[in-house]
Amino acid sequence: MKALTELLSQGSSNVYWDRKTFASIEDQLAASKKSATVYVGNLGFEVSEDLIYAHFAQAGSIKRVIMGINKNTKQPCGFCFVEYDDIESSRDAVTLLNASKMGDGRVVRVELDPGFRPGRQFGRGTGGGQVRDERRQRHNPQAFDAGRGVAGGGMDGALSSNRGGGGGGGGHYGPGGGGRGRGGGFEFVPPPAKEEKVGEKRGRSEEETGGDEDGGGGGDDEQASKRFRED
Repeated sequence: MKALTELLSQGSSNVYWDRKTFASIEDQLAASKKSATVYVGNLGFEVSEDLIYAHFAQAGSIKRVIMGINKNTKQPCGFCFVEYDDIESSRDAVTLLNASKMGDGRVVRVELDPGFRPGRQFGRGTGGGQVRDERRQRHNPQAFDAGRGVAGGGMDGALSSNRGGGGGGGGHYGPGGGGRGRGGGFEFVPPPAKEEKVGEKRGRSEEETGGDEDGGGGGDDEQASKRFRED
């Protein structure tokens, strides 16, 4: 098995520190040592639940999949968390499936994650989606990744009501959206009763620094995250 630090940085130039969740990079690394969860980025907006389960089951038995959603529209926005039944499977997922091509043709980014917490399923961009996607659309709209399907939230947070496929349950991941947990299906995790205040006074927020685009996984701003180490 690869060393933990190598697994954490695989697929990224630096190890990303989620300041909203962890007080220090050391706390995050300690949590990662005990985590059986991986972050998956660069997903298509209309990816099906069956496709995610089939692809990531190659590394081991999956406990649940938590879909990343636009915080405004409650629609998928290009990332998810895959929680395995054991830690070793999560390590195998990073080693075997990072930069792998899924059945829809997209090459996904897989990173070891310190573990899901309520609130991390929401995109952190101003439009509710991922910071990375919003930055791409803002600075180079012609090169924006239109091949991902109907966006789960761009700069204006717009979303077509006729998404088509994606997600297997009518495409809605807000309250009332289905989630089957173990055995298949995305799990909708409701927002926390009270917003987390961790790290608010520790300098600028991720939105200001261009930090974490989705509540987990890779950072967006290379300048902000290059001290340690990106759908």
